[in-house]
Amino acid sequence: MKRFLLIWVLILPILLQALTIEDAINMALENNPDMQTSRNEKKIAYSDYRGTKGILYPQIDAVGEFKQTTTLLSDNQTAMYGTDEQKETSLAAGIQASQILFSSSVFLGLRAAKVYTNLQDVNVSVTENNIVFGTYEAYYNVLLAQELYATQQEALEVARRHYRQVQVMYEQELVSEYDMLNAELAVSRLEPDVTDAEKAVALATKNLEDYIGWTDGEMSVEGAIEFTEGELIELSNAIATGTETRDELQVLALSREMQEINYKNESLYFLPNLQASAGYTHYGLSDDYGIEGEDFGDTYNWGVSFQWPIFKGLTNHHEKRSAKYQYKNAVIAENDLKNKVELEITNAHKSYQASIQKLATEEKNVSLAQRALRIAETRYQNKLGTQLEVSDAQLTWKSTKISHLNAMYEAKINWLSLLKAIGRDLSKEM
Repeated sequence: MKRFLLIWVLILPILLQALTIEDAINMALENNPDMQTSRNEKKIAYSDYRGTKGILYPQIDAVGEFKQTTTLLSDNQTAMYGTDEQKETSLAAGIQASQILFSSSVFLGLRAAKVYTNLQDVNVSVTENNIVFGTYEAYYNVLLAQELYATQQEALEVARRHYRQVQVMYEQELVSEYDMLNAELAVSRLEPDVTDAEKAVALATKNLEDYIGWTDGEMSVEGAIEFTEGELIELSNAIATGTETRDELQVLALSREMQEINYKNESLYFLPNLQASAGYTHYGLSDDYGIEGEDFGDTYNWGVSFQWPIFKGLTNHHEKRSAKYQYKNAVIAENDLKNKVELEITNAHKSYQASIQKLATEEKNVSLAQRALRIAETRYQNKLGTQLEVSDAQLTWKSTKISHLNAMYEAKINWLSLLKAIGRDLSKEM
């Protein structure tokens, strides 16, 4: 019995362990539909590439045929051959092989398939980084909602404590009924805020559960938003790094390369296609339904064939023009994304710097509001202040704490946004 209890003492903390950000990210990468689709697209691309590559290897087929034929002759043929029907049996088995010697469409198609596999590789990284960032947002939204809920509860408790003090002072005829009613009203006004904050926690938790694919019952997320200012990144360095390493730019670069290959393929349409072939057939042929040993023979063949397109009804001309403009559009899209990436990095950099300054201000404001609340409460207890001063101090203290929590969340997310904008792997930033 003691041994059983000891096991439960050791296991229970593990079972009750709260979800960490690392666990949330791992679950999201495993369960998110976009991640699953991206991985499947990558597997499809690799399969298509290997399938296209297989065309370059010799194609070998085993062929065979057995056939019996009965021909009913006309009256004239019957009189000529002395029979009213003819029988024939044929049997053949062999091997046919072919090998592409030159085909611009096949070679360029193989190159395009390889580029597409590289594109899907990078696309998996893009999807993964987006999901990691989304998980960070959802996870810290839960922490923020929980801390806001705790702040609302704390503010309500502060108001209730003051209300109890006012009641005592009223009973001692030290304050008026008006003050007591105002203190009670302050408590009543805060109670709905606590309810709304509790509802926000439930909604944020449900959003996180849906995002990471949580199916293990009630989820527990514990902890607090912690922010440590990251490394100093100059804007010029951030832009240079982002325009070189952003996976989205690599995706468009590979897309542009594929369109270029397609354009070359249409331009080289009139090049000949060369193919070598060889075969061996062992056959048997008899003018009856039976085949004997002397009825068998062998056939060997080999050769080279070519196909040289001459005229395709101007279809190739228009397909070439279409491919040319698709390539131009790919170049335009790539350059446009570079400009947008620079703008995104600039915006993320400035937003992060602004959030750092805002957070420092809010930290100072919280300290000032806490001190002002203590002074207001002390002044009121000594009948030097008014109930309005205390109510204003309570409201200011609560609003500054909420602003500080929001500023800390904003700084954390803006830092991650900056890292994402310059192409960092967010899964390594945990």
